Formats: sequence, structure tokens, C-alpha cells
Amino acid sequence: MCRAVLCRLLVVAMLVAPALHASPTRRAKPPATKVSSQAALDAFHQARHCLELGLNIESLSNVRQICNRDGVSDRCSASRQAWRAHRIEQFQRAQSGCSADPKVQEADFRATLIAAVATGDPDVEDCYVEGWSNATSADIPMYVRTSEQLIAKGLARGDWRIVAVLANPIEPEGLAGAGMAINLPQLGSWMTDYRFNRLLWLGARGQYADMENFEVEAAARWLRPAARRRADAWAQAEFRRHFSHSPVLDQAPRGCLHVEPAD
Repeated sequence: MCRAVLCRLLVVAMLVAPALHASPTRRAKPPATKVSSQAALDAFHQARHCLELGLNIESLSNVRQICNRDGVSDRCSASRQAWRAHRIEQFQRAQSGCSADPKVQEADFRATLIAAVATGDPDVEDCYVEGWSNATSADIPMYVRTSEQLIAKGLARGDWRIVAVLANPIEPEGLAGAGMAINLPQLGSWMTDYRFNRLLWLGARGQYADMENFEVEAAARWLRPAARRRADAWAQAEFRRHFSHSPVLDQAPRGCLHVEPAD
């Protein structure tokens, strides 16, 4: 199971102009806030890289253990097991400069994400809305308050990744893989499920459009016809306003953390 993570920091942009009497060859000192913003982004990217390496090692190791327990099959052939061992070694070699402790990886990701969110970087903002693992009750008010603002920004810029978080389907045991996002007040209703999967469907093509249509129809069973019409009108209007020039989707928007298939 993937561990997820996210973040916040206040950075005020201030430009420092060179002095009028400065030498023509003398360079102005870089603005401190600009340097701080870049440092925050660099720290976040490094922490995410380290966490992704750890998650890939964990995923591959888990499947290897299952295969060792269950015996030979197509999934657990000698060649597949050798490939997994090779990939684990590659990921471990790439961990230079990273902690190998999953708890440290998660803590670093959370801290750097929170520190980088105020830079306004869309990638960081999307990661924040996705949430993080091992959250405490003290994290939730800050997360919800900040995410509400970031969701509005993400929709306004036509960011499919934000839509995908809100389109998280409702499962019998709860929200499927929602992580911290389960605390968002709009998440968890059939109306939200329907509206945002309908919006994804409007931007989708091919097999992915068929998958999204299945999600839309599943949610539609729980809504009255009038509610569905309102949701359809909302999705159409939102698509025209903000997503008509966004990339066409032939697969689900990629999330914050990438873990390659272990099979």
C-alpha cells in the first residue's frame, strides 16, 4: 500500500533592484525570497524522489515475498522474480543521499511539501490536495483549509489531477485510496463522485472514456434525474470555462507519487 504525504509554507516575493550607482559589471544580489522558494522546491523534489524509491522497493519486495510463499505461477516465475530482484537493486543504488527508513522518507516528504506549498508550484499544490500518510488530528484543519483554496486554483487552471482526486469513487468500505483527501467536506457524496467523473469523461478518449463512463453510470444510480441534470450542466460549464484547452486524457491523470507495477 502506498504511503502518501503533503505540505505548506509562506513565502513573500520581493524583488531587489540593483543600486543606481552600481558598476555595469556588478550583478544584483538575488532576492532572498526567490532563493528560499527554489530551495523549498528543491527539497520537496528530493524528498519525493526518495519516497518514490522507497515505495517502489516496498512494492516489489512485497510481491517477491508473496511469490516465495505461494510458489511458482505465471506471476511468480523465476524470470519475474529475478526481474524484481534486479529492479530492487537498481532502486537501492539510486537511494544515495536518501534515508532507507520509510518513516523518515514519509516525514521528510510531509515536511517539505508543507514548506513548498506557498511557492504556488502546481505540482506541489496537486500533491498537497492528494494528502499524506500518518496524518495526525492536528494536520486535518490546516489540510482542509489549504486544500479548499488549492482546489479552486487547480480547477481554474484546468488541472485534471485535481479533478481526479475529487472523482475518487465511493466503495463499500469507504473512499478508495483517498488518503488525507477523505477529510475534504465535498468528498464522499454521490453528487461529487458523479460531477467530477462526468468532468473527467468530457476530457477523456478511448478506453479511458469508457472507464469514466462506467464510474458516471455507477454514481448515477444513486441520484435523482433532476440532480443528474444539474451535475451534467455543471460539468459542461466547468469544462467550457477551464478545461477545453487542457490535454486530452487517454489515461487517468498521474498522481503525485509514481510506483511502477510490480507484476
